[in-house]
Amino acid sequence: MQVINLDLSVKGIIPLLQAKQGDVGRKFQAVITDGGTAYDIPSGTTLSVWYSGTSGEGNYSHIGLDDDFLQSRSAFTISGNTVTVELVAQMLTCAGGGTLSLVMNGADGTQIATWNIPYSVEKIPGANSEGATQYYTAYAEVAMKEMSSALINALEYAKASGEFDGPQGEKGDKGDPPKKGVDYWTETDKQEIVNDVLAALPTAEGVGF
Repeated sequence: MQVINLDLSVKGIIPLLQAKQGDVGRKFQAVITDGGTAYDIPSGTTLSVWYSGTSGEGNYSHIGLDDDFLQSRSAFTISGNTVTVELVAQMLTCAGGGTLSLVMNGADGTQIATWNIPYSVEKIPGANSEGATQYYTAYAEVAMKEMSSALINALEYAKASGEFDGPQGEKGDKGDPPKKGVDYWTETDKQEIVNDVLAALPTAEGVGF
């Protein structure tokens, strides 16, 4: 994990943060000082990141589902005078880079400090390439065809064996109470059909483009 030093009162050169295109869970640590002395971050301090770069711009304080705040987690971990910051994946989708601002506010909302930190996103060879897209598209198409075929076969077998006859679709004369193992599928029968469908799904072997 990359570690950088940030000072509240002394302006210095802030090193470039390094990341890779498509990174998920990339973090860095910021050691906070005030005039060169360790700064004990007060309880109740809140942090946020504002960014602008080749992948777009935005701001965040949590990582997770945008439409369900309860399922998200804080992007920051504070310990003494050290802050661990997680970079949101949206920042790192495109090679290039940009600048992020780490904003620190006190419990009363007063802004303690803001640091502008440059970041670089290194390109991953083959990322977003036409070949990669074609491969996964071809694999998905084969998987869907095989799954559809397996489900159709299972339904045709069920229809031929009379599973859809009688009240509520069970076998047997109308009005007769269905009997487990005779007039409708048992749990074992259902599991066998599921196993047949799963077995029919393709693997990645032999899929080309």
